Amino acid sequence: MILTENAENRSDIQTVLAVIEAIVKEQIDTADDALEDWREIVPDDTEALERRISPRSHGGTNASG
Repeated sequence: MILTENAENRSDIQTVLAVIEAIVKEQIDTADDALEDWREIVPDDTEALERRISPRSHGGTNASG
């Protein structure tokens, strides 16, 4: 039946999206941990980099590229 197939497809899609969401969250958490480590090692350079990329992450533009 078409309704059953659609429900099964929807369930499969939701499962795949949940897996992708978990993977992305794990990657972001790993990147955050790495940035924290870099902040401890080279705080001035890390701060300068964060200032440089901050406008991009908020929809702004960066004059240097």
